[in-house]
Amino acid sequence: YYYEFPLNSLFWGYKAESLLTKTKLKNVYRGRNIQTGELVVIKAEFFKSKSSNILFEGKFLQMTQGSPGIPWMHWCGPESDECNCLIVEHLGYSIEDLFQLCHRRFSLKTVTMLGIQLLEMVEVYHFKELIHRNICPHGLQLGKGKKNNRLYFNDLLSSKKYIDTKTSEH
Repeated sequence: YYYEFPLNSLFWGYKAESLLTKTKLKNVYRGRNIQTGELVVIKAEFFKSKSSNILFEGKFLQMTQGSPGIPWMHWCGPESDECNCLIVEHLGYSIEDLFQLCHRRFSLKTVTMLGIQLLEMVEVYHFKELIHRNICPHGLQLGKGKKNNRLYFNDLLSSKKYIDTKTSEH
């Protein structure tokens, strides 16, 4: 069974404008801040799911907020009696999409710039005692506007703490 919120639904001051993807337990919308007009991504997960992936992802976003390559999280938590909600910065093309647009060829300069940024992102992530277990071209996106040359992780669901905070063991 699939559930879909009507377009123009409000989520904590953000309006869903178009459905990007849909699964049995989660919908992803392109949305907009109703006061500023800023574009956002709204992930809505229905309570019928056994565990909350959205709250899990929100926890990792909160831990890494402000770090290079981490999209800005606007809000995360229960939206109503029906769903949990995560609202994040709207990003640009994925590296996979960009690679297709460039006829499956990147210049040496592009590869170098992407590689340096990716290493910086992983280094900061590891400094926060986290590992990202699914780094792949469709999981990396460029920013938009003034940030269009900045690389971002777009999905932190496969992240995991690799050092136990109680024992400090790996």
